[in-house]
Order: sequence, then structure tokens, then C-alpha cells
Amino acid sequence: MKKRFIITLLAVFFVMGTLGIAAAYSSYLTSFASTYPASTSSTFSCGICHIDPAGGGPRNGYGTAYANAGHNFPAIESLDSDGDGSTNIAEITAGTNPGDASSYPAPVACTSFTYSAFSACKTNNTQTRTVLSSLPAGCTGGTPVLTQACTYVPPVTTCTSFTYSAFSACQPNNTQTRTVLSSLPAGCTGGTPVLTQACTYVPPVTTCTSFTYSAFSACQPNNTQTRTVLTSLPAGCTGGTPVLTQACTYVPPVTTCTSFTYSAFSACQPNNTQTRTVLTSLPAGCTGGTPLLTQICNYVPPVTACTSFTYSGWSACQANNTQTRTVLTSLPAGCTGGTPLVTQICNYVPPPPGNPQVISPASTGLYWDTVYQVLIIGGPSGN
Repeated sequence: MKKRFIITLLAVFFVMGTLGIAAAYSSYLTSFASTYPASTSSTFSCGICHIDPAGGGPRNGYGTAYANAGHNFPAIESLDSDGDGSTNIAEITAGTNPGDASSYPAPVACTSFTYSAFSACKTNNTQTRTVLSSLPAGCTGGTPVLTQACTYVPPVTTCTSFTYSAFSACQPNNTQTRTVLSSLPAGCTGGTPVLTQACTYVPPVTTCTSFTYSAFSACQPNNTQTRTVLTSLPAGCTGGTPVLTQACTYVPPVTTCTSFTYSAFSACQPNNTQTRTVLTSLPAGCTGGTPLLTQICNYVPPVTACTSFTYSGWSACQANNTQTRTVLTSLPAGCTGGTPLVTQICNYVPPPPGNPQVISPASTGLYWDTVYQVLIIGGPSGN
């Protein structure tokens, strides 16, 4: 009778454990089929995740990746779990087994391509483009046309800005001329410099040959400064070539910023400060100034809810058909709260009559029946 009781108890535990494992495998396969309803890969059944097609035992590469990803199929779609050269999602789409290296999609060569526009012609007289998409879907290889011959023409930059010599004296044909001293952008050619202008020719009388000048003006943004003629000699003369301009280096005035607009202050940092940045400043073009970019705050560390737990073993099943356990550790570090699972339903089995004696500690729920000479789980029945 004692042996029959023990064997019956072990059989019950074995059947309950086997049913739990089978239910877990069935739920994983159901999850796979619902995640990929159009795929025929689910016909591989437990062989999708296990080396043994019947299920159980060691996992294959796909099953291991699935477990490591927290039982999340989409999270491992980009992996090649079985190392056969095809991603998991490519195999699922093709209806092959992502956990079996001998099961993989048949390669399909690309036959149709859409391209980017050709690049500008290069100095080696070629231009290139890239493939934007190819057909049929999932194909590889093929012979896309990515280059073509072209004739490279070095770029010609037309001059758009000029500095000139002074205009010449007015000529008898009522025109005066000047020459180009420099042009921009550097290395440019052509353009439309203004080298002549109309004038009224006045026959010379007495040309001025000596001048007194005002002081030069401040340097202007065009890097020149000017002055005017105060007097000229000989008396009553006209014309001449007074030097009224000279080159200089323009230095823009430095204006200190006095007014600012700011971004919002950042969240309070562990050093009890928060910061912000300058969005605009006045007057326009100013530099420097004393913007207020930091202020004191009271840093409150964030509260993180616990999401992962490790537990003690389950207690013996109690007369109310529950058993309990305690949380040993929780993650992330320093977290609080969360929803640890510390109770579960169980099937309380009262002990048979006899003379049970508690085995210390009593909290283990283990008793030795001195009459039947057996170990009782769950405590005495009331002797």
C-alpha cells in the first residue's frame, strides 16, 4: 500500500509536468501561426524550434534565438538563425524552415530593375547609377546596367563680379574706357564687364597736376576708402588725376548682444541644475553678451517600476489550495513595485492517518509517518 501511494503520487506529478510542457510548446506554435498566417512554415510543427521534429529536447538555432528574444518572433526576423544564407523572415515568407540549414528558399535571379538617375559625368568619361528596386521580389543577382559612357566637359564658370581701373579721360569720340583688375569667382572666364561709358569730351585747357586732399574716410565694406580734393594747382586748372580711393581691410564693427530668446529649460540634472540654449539674440549680427543658460533646481530621481524578478521556491500546498513564494531579487536595480507572482493554485492532498512527526523546520510542510514509515507532504491530517 505504501509503494502504491508513492507511485501514484509520482505519476500525478509527471503527468501534470508533461501537460504543462506540451501546453507551452502548443502555445509557441500557435503564436508562430498567428504571427505569420500566410506562411506554410508552420507545417514543420515543433521542428521549427527544436532539433527533434516531434518537439522537446534541445532547441535549434531559431528556437534558441526565439527564447533569447523573450519569445518574440518579429524581433528575430532579420537574423539567419540556421546559417543557410537566408534571413528568418525570407524563409518564413518562402515557407521553408528557419531552424534547419538544409531547408532554404531557392535562389531567384533578378530580371527587372528600377534605377536612380545617372550621376554627373566623371573625369573618367563614365557616369553611374544605383538599383532602387528589383523584381521578382526577394531575388538576388541579375545584370543591372549601372554605368554608361559619357563625355566629360570640365565646368566653365562665368565671371559675375569685377573690380576695375579708373576710367580713362574722355576721348574725342565721347567715350572713356577702363580695364578689369580682378574678377570673381576665382578662375572664372567671360562675363560682361562694363569697360566703356559715354562722356562729353571737353578739349583740354589746363590740367591740374597737384592736389591737396581731405583725410581718407573710414574703410567701407568693399575694402576701399575715399577722400576729396580740397585744392588743385595750377590755379584755374581742371581735370587731372587726383588719387581719391585706396584699398583697405574692412573690419566689421563688433556689437555685443544685449537681448536673448531662449529654449525651454532642460529637465533637472543630478547636479541640481537645468540648462537652456539661446534661440535668437539682438541686435542682429551681435556676438557675446551674458545670456542666462543655467539655473538651480531640485533633482528628483526617477521612480522605476520592477519588471523582472527572481523567487524563492514554492511553499508546500496549503489547505486552502494555494502555495506561496517570496521575491529574492528584482530588476532593474533600485526599482520599486511591479507585479511579482508570489501565489499560485495547487491541489492540497490531506495526509493519510498515521502517526506523522514534523521534520524541522515545520515550514517545509514535510512529516514522517512512524506507523507507515513514509514521508508525507503537506502536514498531518489531524492526529
